[in-house]
Amino acid sequence: MTYQDFLTNCFEELEKLQDNLNKAYDINSYTSWEYDQPSGIITLSKSDYQLFAVI
Repeated sequence: MTYQDFLTNCFEELEKLQDNLNKAYDINSYTSWEYDQPSGIITLSKSDYQLFAVI
């Protein structure tokens, strides 16, 4: 496997993971996000709802 093939495979896998995340949590529907690095909390917001995730 060439390095270019490796990168292509990694990118395709990342796209699948991102699609799965969006399907599970509808990530693209949120209008803004914030990340608090010390606490590890990501806040996704839209006009009527907030989702908090600890990473």
